[in-house]
Amino acid sequence: LLSTDPEAAKQVVLAEKPHISDDSYTLDPSVLDDLITHLSTLASVYHKPPSTFISGRSRTVPTLGNGRSIDDPEMQESD
Repeated sequence: LLSTDPEAAKQVVLAEKPHISDDSYTLDPSVLDDLITHLSTLASVYHKPPSTFISGRSRTVPTLGNGRSIDDPEMQESD
């Protein structure tokens, strides 16, 4: 753009810039601590705890194919 139209480049560079604000201190410190522990998830992007994205799903325990669960007392090692 600079080599083909210097005036257009000047307008782009000198155009009014949007105001950038930092809202990280407007959140509750406990929410901030929770977001830091989930930094690589969508929770940190949307500034909401991970629990807000999970609704009504129950976690199932995988089975071993013979109908017994990993949590089956017979499957656990004894001392």
